[in-house]
Amino acid sequence: MKSSSVAGLLLLAVAVFIAFIFISPAYTVSAAGNFSCAITTSGSCSYTKVLYMQNDTGGYQNAHTQNVTPGTYAYAVCCDSNSTLSLGCGEGVLLKLNATTNAHAQRGDYVGPGITYGVDACISVNPGYFNCTYVDDACPADRECFASMASASSSENNDTDAHLGSCTYYRRKICCKIIPRLSVSYVSPTPSDGVRRVANTATINVTVSSDSGVTVNTCTLEWNGANETMTKRGSGSSVSCDTTKATADGTDYTFNVYANDTVGNLANETTRHFRENDEPEKVVLTSPANQSHTTDRTPTFQWSVPSDADSDTLNYTINITCFGGCSDDNRMVQDITTNSYTPTLELKYFGDDNYYYNWSVRAGDGYEFGNWSDVWRLIIDTNVTIIMLNNTVDFGENRPPHYADNSSDNSPYPFSLRNTGNCMINVNISASDMLWDTVSTPSAYFTYKAASLSGEGGAFNWSGSQTAWSSVSSTNAKIVDYLNYTTGNNSFETDIGIEVPFDEPPGAKSSTLVFTGEYHGQG
Repeated sequence: MKSSSVAGLLLLAVAVFIAFIFISPAYTVSAAGNFSCAITTSGSCSYTKVLYMQNDTGGYQNAHTQNVTPGTYAYAVCCDSNSTLSLGCGEGVLLKLNATTNAHAQRGDYVGPGITYGVDACISVNPGYFNCTYVDDACPADRECFASMASASSSENNDTDAHLGSCTYYRRKICCKIIPRLSVSYVSPTPSDGVRRVANTATINVTVSSDSGVTVNTCTLEWNGANETMTKRGSGSSVSCDTTKATADGTDYTFNVYANDTVGNLANETTRHFRENDEPEKVVLTSPANQSHTTDRTPTFQWSVPSDADSDTLNYTINITCFGGCSDDNRMVQDITTNSYTPTLELKYFGDDNYYYNWSVRAGDGYEFGNWSDVWRLIIDTNVTIIMLNNTVDFGENRPPHYADNSSDNSPYPFSLRNTGNCMINVNISASDMLWDTVSTPSAYFTYKAASLSGEGGAFNWSGSQTAWSSVSSTNAKIVDYLNYTTGNNSFETDIGIEVPFDEPPGAKSSTLVFTGEYHGQG
């Protein structure tokens, strides 16, 4: 065993205060810290051996230290308490040793200069925790002197490279006590750490308890650097405390809760942070303009991107409401990811029937929505447009009296028309001039009927249309009812039939037929 002379001795620093009694001690300490320890011969300790000590002559002053493993030295620090003692390091380190045996010691909280020893000597207790300080001359009245320590060199300040001795041997004392464990725990609805909130209020709620039955005194909320007393509910060693705070949009908050007991112990929870969400600004609509008219039944609604102080990714909700008794066409579309929206289904109702649409938009940031935009009005107008796909029916030349023919066999090819507007329409037919010189219109010598265009059999209402032969007149007559406007199903044919009157004079014969479309009306 190495020998050296030392001025003071270092001992283990532990995070618990305990009460001990001593048996057949060679050196005994008092029980000021709710535990008692004695330096005894190793074989006579029937309590908890915390550390072993031995000098070059077999004594315990100016001694090297040995951890409980291997535990072969002649003397041990033997401790007892009404708390349960163990050698675990969960509560902190009493002393650090440079080896498991024949060791020098340093303070349990030593961090330099120089090396930090790698063997920890610890005491844990339950209830409470073991707590040690390292002071010169005398321990405070509420602490037990565990041992004394001294370094070989004055430059080490009796903090490291130390021998141990009894509490009267060196100036530097290891002073310990068992402190009742006061615990503070957040409970619901306390905000979690790192969350974003939208309530504009926060309730901080904790439970506080002492494992040693000590009465809880007060709870203090530290809120963004300022302290305030919380409402305590209950009494004794187990209580709850709470406070409700108003929070402002776009503001970061930091809080912690501290509690103390009637014997002066202090405990706290971990610090938490949260942010009160800043909702997106009010959306500003851009198009279609308020009170505008359009014939587009799937108009693109557009708005400006609002500001958001948190720079969140925004989504939008659009509310399109139909007025005039048309609520079946109300639309509420959510989770739009761009600042525009084009309906996938046409808007149903027209201003021609005294219907109109109001629309508004709001922005969301994944946490909450901003205010709705102003409400704008949009009116859908009908667009009645028909085009001629084939505008001539030619029955040829040199036709004799009583010659009769029609276009139902596509020879000649009939008139064909298409609805290129945005609504269902009726189509009328009339003649602007007479085909024959000897027969007035209407007559059986000049007739028409509606027919389906190949591939578009459902383009119009067959039962309401003129699908049987009828005489061409100079006044409007409905030929097609409810002609569709949907591409691929919006066309029809008009078959023409003629018979040359018996006494019709020779010459070229022609008549101009006029087709007119009109909005059918809703339904």
